[in-house]
Amino acid sequence: MASEWTFLLGDLMTGAFTAEIPLAGAKPSVRLNAAGTMTGTWTLDRNWRGGDPYTLTTPARSMLVAMRDNRPMWGGIIWTRRWDPGTGKVELGASDWMSYFERRLVLPPFTPDGTTSQVSALTTTFTQVDQNDIVRSLVTQAQAHPGGNIGIVADTVVSGILRDRTYAGHEMADVATALKNLAEVVDGPDIAFGVAPELDANGRV
Repeated sequence: MASEWTFLLGDLMTGAFTAEIPLAGAKPSVRLNAAGTMTGTWTLDRNWRGGDPYTLTTPARSMLVAMRDNRPMWGGIIWTRRWDPGTGKVELGASDWMSYFERRLVLPPFTPDGTTSQVSALTTTFTQVDQNDIVRSLVTQAQAHPGGNIGIVADTVVSGILRDRTYAGHEMADVATALKNLAEVVDGPDIAFGVAPELDANGRV
């Protein structure tokens, strides 16, 4: 029996679903240590009554979730949108949650003091910390900035491998690059972002 795929739009900040849409040609991809992607085409129908398509698909504010047989299989953020008025088609481009951290810097939360040197003086340091905890801390720190929490929940598994890392503010490193660099060292952790209806006691599907 063929699987049934459905596609849901939602609000990135609240996680609330806003509409179910027919998305043609959607092919979600999942990648380790990098952002997976999904593109698809939504053909608007004059009978559509599910809300304003422009608002529902606002890039950087809207999420897209692929469901297979009512189980979430892929989730991410809409970053691109192209409307063709001649055909009534909207081409959507989304990347999974890793793409959010491509746009967040490794900086602790701070209150701006108006000086140009403030950010360069900030550091995020780990000394003999389990590498999995470093990953979790970087993700948690990125979401701790005002308006930065998109509800990513990390697992609780430890690797038993301790590492030292220092991220200086003047380097302006983005979180995704820091995660990728950590994954690429010998015995580094593999990192992937998913979507699930509920998690077990270790924060896993």
